[in-house]
Order: sequence, then structure tokens, then C-alpha cells
Amino acid sequence: MIASFVNAHVHLDKVYTLDLIGDAAVTAYTGEQMGGSMASSELASAVKDSYDEATIEAKARRCLLSGLRHGLRHVLAFADVDTRAGLRGVTPLLRLLEEFHGVIDLQVVAFPQDGLLRDPGAEDLVREAVELGADVVGGIPRIEYTDADAREHVRRICELAASTGRRVAMLVDDSGERPPPSGFGSPSRAMGSVPGSCHGRGRRSCLAGIA
Repeated sequence: MIASFVNAHVHLDKVYTLDLIGDAAVTAYTGEQMGGSMASSELASAVKDSYDEATIEAKARRCLLSGLRHGLRHVLAFADVDTRAGLRGVTPLLRLLEEFHGVIDLQVVAFPQDGLLRDPGAEDLVREAVELGADVVGGIPRIEYTDADAREHVRRICELAASTGRRVAMLVDDSGERPPPSGFGSPSRAMGSVPGSCHGRGRRSCLAGIA
């Protein structure tokens, strides 16, 4: 068996877009203790206004081929699915699933980057992306405005994953400008905050211990 590399978290719909996003988003995200992660996400979201499926597909293919040349064989690819991006980010990645079949183990995450409760309509789009072929249901509870909404975000994502037979990639390791909801800050306590429908469905690289 030949050893290979794994990329367990790449936003493949946004590769090679720094010229569109700008340095401000990178600076905010890499600040001390990730305190500017929320601001960074907002700045990076601007790229979705110019989403073009053909461009996304070409850039994603370029990224995967570059990784392949260096031994990358397994990729968990996040694609924003929300009312701003629609399905324009995830659809090109789904087309690449067949193209790279047997070459790279590519799994596509339908990721509601802008939240569920703060972005009405996003939940339906995530479900549609899954119906189109997305392998994993993504989540990012800290993007919601309140702790209660963050918990509801987790509940809805887990129920959607359970009802469609998908696994979950939940980002709970960066909390932005406010602390994470009680229970999410410690892997030892987090299991108590996760619905039973989500147990056994987690991607440990993203769930930070709540798989």
C-alpha cells in the first residue's frame, strides 16, 4: 500500500480567490486567538457575489491536480451553501466527484457558512445539495447570533444528516468574538450537547472531539 496525504478541511469552492477576497480577511483570521474569525468570514463571503460555476470547477480541478502531484489522495471539500451562494459553489464540486473517482477519494460537504437561523432558506439549500449528491452535511454553530441559536443549528444539522443517511462535519473549534455555547468548549462535555441523531456521524477532524 502506498502512503498518501489527507486534506480533511479545504474550502474547495474558494481556492485561488485571494485576489478577490483581499488580505484583510487573512489578517483578521490569523490574529491572536482567532478573535477576528467572524470578521474574516464576513469579508471572505464577498467572493460569493461573483461565483461562477465554470471558474470554480476549473480552480478546484487545478487544486486537486496540484495536490495529487504531491501525494494527496483523500479530500474533504467544503462548499458554501447559503442564500448568497445558492448551489453555485457545491455543484461544480459534485461534477468533479466522477472525474476524480478512483484517483482521489473526494467527499463534498454542503456547508452553511452563513448559518441556518441567521440565513433563512439556507437549510433548504443544504438539503437540496445533499439530494444532488453531497456526501456530508456541514455545520458551523458559532456563526449564529446567540448560544440558543447555535444549539438549534446543531440540532437541525444533525437531524438533516440522520434523515438523509449522511455524516456531519461540524466546525466547533473557533468561536469568534464570543465564547462557544456551554459544552462545546470541552470535548469531554460536548457529547452531552450533541443530539443522539448525530452520535457516530461525526468527522473527528472537524468535530473536535464530539464525534
